[in-house]
Amino acid sequence: MATLKSSATTDQVMRYAAQNYSMTDGLRSILGRATPENFTDLGRTICEMEWSRNEWLSMMANKITRSDLLERGFENPLGKYRKPPIRAGQTAEQIYINIMEPKVFDPEGAAAENFKRFMPDVRAAYFSNPLTLRYSTTVYQREMEGAFLYEDSIYNFMNSVSGKMMASAAKTDYDYTIRLITEAAGKGWFKSVNVPTLNAENSNQIITTIREYSNLLKFYRSDFNISGVTTRSDFSDQVLIMDAKAEATCSVNSFAMAFNLDYMSFKPHVEMIDNFYDLTGAHFALIDKEFFQIFPMWVPMMNTTPVGAGGYWNLHMLVSCIYAASPFVNAILFTEETPSITSVTVSPATAELAKGMTQNFTAVYATTGYASQQTNWSISGNSDPNTKISPNGCLTLGPDEAGPTITVTATSVENSGKSGTATVTVS
Repeated sequence: MATLKSSATTDQVMRYAAQNYSMTDGLRSILGRATPENFTDLGRTICEMEWSRNEWLSMMANKITRSDLLERGFENPLGKYRKPPIRAGQTAEQIYINIMEPKVFDPEGAAAENFKRFMPDVRAAYFSNPLTLRYSTTVYQREMEGAFLYEDSIYNFMNSVSGKMMASAAKTDYDYTIRLITEAAGKGWFKSVNVPTLNAENSNQIITTIREYSNLLKFYRSDFNISGVTTRSDFSDQVLIMDAKAEATCSVNSFAMAFNLDYMSFKPHVEMIDNFYDLTGAHFALIDKEFFQIFPMWVPMMNTTPVGAGGYWNLHMLVSCIYAASPFVNAILFTEETPSITSVTVSPATAELAKGMTQNFTAVYATTGYASQQTNWSISGNSDPNTKISPNGCLTLGPDEAGPTITVTATSVENSGKSGTATVTVS
């Protein structure tokens, strides 16, 4: 954000206050006289009165800090993948309509199904539980008085004050964005691909592997996302995230050459982070840009608490945001750890269920190397064709289900030899 002259900043604060606050007529009349010539005298007048000091600092903090936060975007390298702010409510929803399965055309069968409904496979994910954080700092009266000494002083003063909180907010925002990757990988949401230990000698081999999977993402597949939906990611939608070591070892130019692109065409698809935190052996992640479901809840706001006896103000900045990852998009983790699945169990292991009722089941995995925990659910022993289990493990008994027992099976997509079962008694 370009530095503003203090008199121009004063006029901006006046307009901002008039639009967003019930600014007192007294301060409005003071602000209306702001010029470069009388700026210092104006500041002295503001600082002499407690009500004008309090009101001025509150409005100025909101104007400048809000502008900085919005324009800088917290300076998070992954901040560009945020969603627009949520203006009302506290929940975001993502809806995905899966690919249709074709049927062989049969004239007689088609006539019999003329009035039958064909419901699409629609899936939804809800993102809520916004994280609200507060950042606080103290401003002394002598600092505020010094802000009116010369023409550039107010902006510099407020930039130094709000800069403390913005830097903290930037670090927190970055941490939570990276943790979306690490937590999703820990839950087996990524397709985990084993690559050699990163060094200069095998960097080209690793680049070739990444290019291979980047090519595969362009085709309709269901094994690169945890929900098992059939989807694809054009190269323009792919984001390659690499840590500092990977960026230093594998030059972006080498990646560009491998992808048959010039440097400037490839660079927008690459984001560098310092590291993947607690993901051991991971230096690269290839994801769809829609992976990040990050929704600011409202524009960051400042409020001030004047402490007259101490001659200072406590400034508080509130930032609220939803941090979530999409289960419907492609996500691949390249790791030096060997992905494997040790076991799959189903929870609950037993259940008793009445006709027409539902029961949710969860597949519990023991894995190494962040192996994918994508699951195929199936049932056996049912007598009613309306007894079904959803792709996410929700069993629904048909109205005519006779049972007496139904077996629910969770089979690993990564390793079909690993599965677990649960037994349902029809009551």
